This record gives sequence, C-alpha cells and structure tokens, in this order.
Amino acid sequence: MRKHPVLISFLLFLLLGPMIDSQGQACAISEFAKQYTGQETQTVGKPVLTKEKELLNMGNINYLLSGKVHNDGWVSLFTKSGSAIWSKRYSIPGYDLLQFNDMIAASDTSYLITGTIQTYWGVTDPAPPNPNWGVLIMIDRYGNVLWTKKMDQGLIAGVESSFLQNLIKASNGDFILSAVIWKTPPLSTKSMILRIDANGNTIWQTVAASSVFEFKYNLANQLMQTKDGKEIVTAGIMDQRLLNRDSILKVNYYFSGLDFATGKFNWERSLNIRHQASNVFFNEGTIRQIQQLPNGDLSFLGFADTNYLMIPPITTKAVNIITSASGVVKKFIGYQTSDKGSYMVDALTDVQGNRQVLIQDGSQAIIAQLDDQGSVIKQKALLTNSGAQRASSLTLGTDGYYVFLNSPSNQQNSHLYKTDTAANLACMATTTSLNSFDAANWLLADNPSMAHSNELNPNNPFSNSTVNAKDYPLTITTTCTNACCKDVIDTVNIVKVAVCENEHYKLPDQVPVRISGTYYVSFKTALGCDSIKIYQVTVFKDPASIKLGEDTCLEGRDSIMLYTEPGFDQYLWNNQSSKNFYYAAKQAGTYTVKVSNLCGSKTATVNVNALCDPEFYLPSAFTPNADRLNDLFRIPPNSGFQLINMQVFNRWGQLVFDGKENSPGWDGDYKRNPQPAGMYPYRIEIIAIRSGKKMIKTGTIQLIR
Repeated sequence: MRKHPVLISFLLFLLLGPMIDSQGQACAISEFAKQYTGQETQTVGKPVLTKEKELLNMGNINYLLSGKVHNDGWVSLFTKSGSAIWSKRYSIPGYDLLQFNDMIAASDTSYLITGTIQTYWGVTDPAPPNPNWGVLIMIDRYGNVLWTKKMDQGLIAGVESSFLQNLIKASNGDFILSAVIWKTPPLSTKSMILRIDANGNTIWQTVAASSVFEFKYNLANQLMQTKDGKEIVTAGIMDQRLLNRDSILKVNYYFSGLDFATGKFNWERSLNIRHQASNVFFNEGTIRQIQQLPNGDLSFLGFADTNYLMIPPITTKAVNIITSASGVVKKFIGYQTSDKGSYMVDALTDVQGNRQVLIQDGSQAIIAQLDDQGSVIKQKALLTNSGAQRASSLTLGTDGYYVFLNSPSNQQNSHLYKTDTAANLACMATTTSLNSFDAANWLLADNPSMAHSNELNPNNPFSNSTVNAKDYPLTITTTCTNACCKDVIDTVNIVKVAVCENEHYKLPDQVPVRISGTYYVSFKTALGCDSIKIYQVTVFKDPASIKLGEDTCLEGRDSIMLYTEPGFDQYLWNNQSSKNFYYAAKQAGTYTVKVSNLCGSKTATVNVNALCDPEFYLPSAFTPNADRLNDLFRIPPNSGFQLINMQVFNRWGQLVFDGKENSPGWDGDYKRNPQPAGMYPYRIEIIAIRSGKKMIKTGTIQLIR
C-alpha cells in the first residue's frame, strides 16, 4: 500500500493543530519584567493596545545637539511578550523640539498623536520669533506617517502660540482635542476645546480664559464623553502667578461640561489644590482619568498636595473626587500607604466595568481595584527599584496588565512589567496596604473667574506639515520571565518589494500597502510566541502624474519657480539631474522635466515667455438690436489678442457663423436671417500679440433679443 506523507501530515495538522495551538497560547501567556535601553534620554508615555493585541507605546527622546536641547517624539511597537517589533523617533524640519503628548486609536489601522513643536529658547519662556505650535500626526501600525497638521492658523502672529494636549475619539467617530493658547508676556493663556471630524474639519471650538489664572500648557488635561453622548467633560489644571514672574501663588483644578453638539458650556467648577506660594510643579500632579459612574456621578482621579518644595512633593496624595453630573462635589477620597509621596499615575475601566488604578507610592507601584464609592477592593504592589523607577502607565491586555516605567536615575532605560490577570508578577511582587480615607479638607471650592466664547464651523486652525522618521534601536534586557518560548524577529532576511502605486499590493496577511515603508507580518509559533517577518516596500509613483501646468512668463522678474509632482527619486530638468521637484527658470524658453522609474517614464513641457499675455476675456451675452451697444459677438478691441478664426453653431450643430482674421464679429444673423434668442456654442482660435502664443477657446454665448 502506497503512503501519502503530505496527506498524512495534513490530517495530523487537522487533528493536533488546534491542540498544539491551544497549549501554545496557554504557554505563551507569561509574566515578565524587561528593560529597554536606547541611545538618548527617553521617557515612555501612553500605550495603546492594537487590534492585533500588540502594545503601541508613545513617548519622547531628549538629547543635546550643538549645545541646544532637542526633543524627538518616540513611538515603539511591542509584542504581547515584550519584544520590540519596531521603534522610531520623529522630528519636524525647522524645529528643535517635537514633544508627543497623547495618542489614541483613530481606527483599527491608524493612530492619532498630539504634540507640540518649538525652537530652542533656552531656559526662559518662548517668545517671538520662537513660536510653539500644536501638531496632529496620523501614523499606521507600522510607524509610517500618513499625514501631519500644524495648529498655526487664526492666531495673532508673533503673539500667540498653541499647545495640543489630550484627545479622545467620540462615539460618532469625531475627535475632541484639548489645547492651550499661550500669549507673550505679560503672560496669559486660555483653554481651547475643539471638535473635529475624521476629515479634519473643525465643527466647533470653545475657549475659556481668565484674567486671574493661567492654564498649564505642559501638563496633561483629560477629556471624557458621557455615556449618552451628549456632553464632553474636561479636567485641566491652572495656576495663579505673580505678574511677570514664575512664582505660583495657588494651583487649581478646572472642571467643565460642554454640549457635544455645539461646544457651549453647560457647567464649570474650580477646586484649589495649593494655596501657598511655590515655583514647583510636576507632571504627575494632574487629573489622570475621568469616569462616569453607574448613577451618573463623575469621578476624577488625580492628586492633592500639602507640601510645596519637593519634586515630587513628599506629602502628595492620590485623590478621587466624586461629583454630581454637573460637577458639584459630593466626596473627596484620599489614598495612601505608610510611605510618603503617593500620586495617581493612571487608571482604566475594564470590560466588566471594574475600575483599576495605578499609584506610585515610594518604592512601589500599586495596582488597585476601586468600587463606585471609591473604596479599595483589591490591590497588588510591584517593586520599582527603591523608587529609582517610576510607573508611567497602566494598560489592560488580554491576559494581564502592562505597566511601563521610566528611570529618572538612568534615563536611557525604560521598563515594562507584565502581570497576570490578577496583577501578579512574582519577581517584582511586594506587600502593601493602600488605604482610602476621607480627604474633604484637602481641596476647596474656588471661583474659576472664566470668560467663555464659542464658535461653530470656525476657520480651519491647521496647516499641512511634514515629519521625518528614523529608527531608534532598543537593547532589551530581561529581568525575569516565565515564558516557555521566545519571539523571533528576523531582521536579517528582510523581504524587499518594489511596486507601482496603482498595483494595490497586499502583504501576506492581506494588509494593503499604499506608501513606502517598513512593514511586518506576524505568525504564531507552535508554542504561541510571535515569529515576525520584515518587509521593506517601496511604492513608486506613476510618472503619468507629471505635469508643469500652463505656459507662463517672466515679465521683468529675474526668475520664476516651476513645480511638478513631488515624490520621485530623481528629476531631469532640461536633461540635468536633480532631486528637487521644482526648478528656477531664469530666462525665456521651453523647459522640460522628465521622470523615470519601474512604472514608466514621462516628460512634461512648459513655455516660459519673456512677456506676459493679458487675461483673455469674452462676453457671456450680446444683444444685436442696432443700438450700437453690445451688438456684436467678437474679441474686444485692444484685448491683446488677434483673431485667427471664429465659429458659432446653433443647438443642432449647424455652423451659423465662420469668421476669419479681419471679421468684425457675429451680428446674430445666418444668411441675413436673424437667429432666435438662445445659447450658441462657439470655437475661437486666437493668437497673443505679445508672446505669439496660439490658443483655442470654446464655450457658449447667449443671444438676447
């Protein structure tokens, strides 16, 4: 009997494959602690769990260049086992600093980042000519930049700057953004909330401004949409300063509720955090999450501070502020252990509606579950190297929690802890006793002293910009793990693909590729770990898009710029090779540009004349009634053009007038018979007197009787 090994293998796969996969998946669920070392000072910020259950993390990279402080945005993608699939740094040409502030999933395949760009100004506040601009950057899951926008429109030139902070995706697919508009000294700021649609159109913008308080432009603000979709709840932080000085007199929270449809204020509240002068603040001291409770109340998780001279303040307390749906305070709850200096780092709500918080307290990071009244139900603590590491974010995966940590003492290192679903990580576990208590005396109601403005369908505040991206390698050190297999990322046998933009290329996992970039495909090993294959795809533009537009002229100028389609590697301008999609024409003549690639070749031509022709004009109607006013359809006298031929047709296509060079024009007759009123198509051939350029014009003329 003849055996069929392929058939036998296939049958074994059908029988055993699901069992192996199931065991592999169980095996791959692991706890670990890993360290990621880069080349510069780095801070991890906010991660997003992708549709593929990978961890996309946003952060920043800080470094010195020629004695100046620089900052690049940083995004990296990790497998669920903590392997770095890719890591990239981002900068915007012409600016020293690009700081990423927030990131959300815009769709299953794209992610929207807010940030701020600025040029280096030293240790003082920014001032012209060094403006700051908020930026929006859309990337895909491979780190490729899809588009970039800069918030620099509609502001007072040389006076105002913009800072984009947090954002959320609304239930209808729109985006809500928080921004701060900063003005030059005497210092003043205002808070701006914007609603934009998926195409970037601004639906409304709402401003709150105070003559007493300044909004903090470098600290996170939080946003939330209520469950019924009708209101946007905001939570920001502001301070009162001595005039033209950095000394802070007091610090307040500022809460508000905005109508989702119009952006108008429904309510606002202010709570005093500090009331003693200080010049100290730190980024952990903000609202970290807003949640709507089952009864409609609101819960704001943040901090309260009773000490003003330490960073972070040693008596800082994590706090839960529970209010009514309109922000009226009902309860203050504080959280602390025996260690000093606790603060709220992050919070999330799981699919069962349970609220998990991450608190940094001395030498440990605490993951705790709270009930709707703010009481601690469960808690687990993780060591943070005697406080040398500080927790920065909490993310819930499919099989446990992810905690990113920064290292203030060794700033080239970042860390990632992965726990099981009960927040256990054996190698970092420690004991803790997080207590909740009444903290009503910590925060006091205060007058927000706000003036409001609201605008529907305002002018677009964004202009287009560009971003440069390059790899930022990470070295991974595993502190501990219980994994039974390792991820494999093949960085040696990279698959290189070259396609034309109209070929609609897809990766093996059927993901379409439309722009050049580095991509990957993830496969599962028998034990459930990831096997990553890297693809470098070059998408060539179609040369058919090349054009140079209409003929143009110098008219006394030294030169004019000619532009064609960007995005090609090389251009031949009058047979001279160039990387630029533009060319300076310095004399009259015929200019050509040619591009060639694997998709084809095309040459475009334009004439640059020494003198400019006037704009050609023809009337849209004439009245042949013998009153000597507009009786003829003709080229106007002294127009700068000479007639070669004019043909006029009736609605059946019959030629009713055929005039040559010396023709006075059409008088509305055909064979001496007046033609009826109506629309008559025409074709006119003319020559420009100055340049000698011949043109053909077509259209319709209305005969009125």
